Amino acid sequence: MAQIRPFRGLVYDVSRAGAIGELITPPYDVISPERQKAYHDRNPHNIIHLDFGLERPGDDERENKYVRAARMLDEWLDEGSLLRGERPAFYVLEQEYTLEDGRRRKRTGFIGLVKLEELGSGKVLPHERTLSKPRADRLNLLRATRANLSQVFALFGDPAGGVEQELEKASRRPPLFEVDDYQRVTNRLWVLEDEDAIRRVSQVMRDKVLFIADGHHRYETALAYRDEMRKTFPGARGDQPYDYVMMMMVNMDVQEMTILPTHRVVRGLPAGFEEDFLGRSKEFFDVLEVDRGQVHKKVSEMQDLPVELHQLGFLGKEGPLRLLRLKDHGIMGTLVPPEYSDALRMLDVTVLHSLVFDHLLGIDTEIALLRGDISFEKSTEACARQVEDGHYQAAFFLRGTKMEQMREIAARRERMPQKSTFFYPKLPTGLVMYRLD
Repeated sequence: MAQIRPFRGLVYDVSRAGAIGELITPPYDVISPERQKAYHDRNPHNIIHLDFGLERPGDDERENKYVRAARMLDEWLDEGSLLRGERPAFYVLEQEYTLEDGRRRKRTGFIGLVKLEELGSGKVLPHERTLSKPRADRLNLLRATRANLSQVFALFGDPAGGVEQELEKASRRPPLFEVDDYQRVTNRLWVLEDEDAIRRVSQVMRDKVLFIADGHHRYETALAYRDEMRKTFPGARGDQPYDYVMMMMVNMDVQEMTILPTHRVVRGLPAGFEEDFLGRSKEFFDVLEVDRGQVHKKVSEMQDLPVELHQLGFLGKEGPLRLLRLKDHGIMGTLVPPEYSDALRMLDVTVLHSLVFDHLLGIDTEIALLRGDISFEKSTEACARQVEDGHYQAAFFLRGTKMEQMREIAARRERMPQKSTFFYPKLPTGLVMYRLD
């Protein structure tokens, strides 16, 4: 069973630290170097100083961004800029946002602690692969601060909506925080301290499977830290603070879920690669050429295609947008490991990574990611601009992974390639934190 419990979260005292809008940030992994510096300059108590500190000349093992983060966290607690909750609580987070077509949506969940278990072995299931570099950075930060500064984002299924009844009651009161973030999403946070309500939520969640939607690195980092602490303190008895990770949990059977595509821009390819690539691709794809000025329109239209039709978009430095539609699904069986399920084998992102990157372009995806030769973009316009400006040689456009695809693959204990899903909106960093003590 998934073991969850309330906790005494750390939250900003806005009377000391400043307006909450000056203190929160996007997740660290979507912040550009320019935005990182801007957030540092915005407010001396901005969460960026803890979660994504700047490196400085002369940094060494004794003085570096991780050491500074730990020192500042202690200082903020001592001075009262951060306050620890008086009683264990769940934290109810509602995010209200607007889709491109103008429709308004709300997504509501709750933040609590979840007992760590090996991924895929029990009730906590991953769905994406991860890279080692972000895990190492997050582990260094956790060692120094002994704190979860942001949440793992997980989904569970409950058509009856038992949790929602308690969250709705909690949200009748004025929120602790209400703030519009960088995504133009309105975030509202309530504190749920009622012991009976906490008990009812915990009871509903006892038999639920948690699918990690976002934050695989955070979860794996928490696991690694737990294992380190168990080796350091082999005699520790009972549950310890490091046995848990802070998690935002959302009912995917009741809440409105939005999954956006994550496109790829690529460099490090041979000069003139396009002619050879397009020639070879016609063996596997039907290729339709479209005016490159219609990139946004055509990629948007791709999102509505039936899931069984596999279509990618390709944009080079010059020439039209090419829409590549897979001719024969059977080819994928010869390109991926035999243990892949049909669901994983036929993801658009698997077609891109295995057939296009590996087979047609000869790209080792893992190495290219570490070198920065493959980058991820949410915006079609940003992809086109980076190719036209010469920063990258090509852009590949994808459809968003469907909810049922993610659910099936995770339930099979399989993992998709990195950045196969983009659950929107992202969770802002800095609304509530968990100190492991």
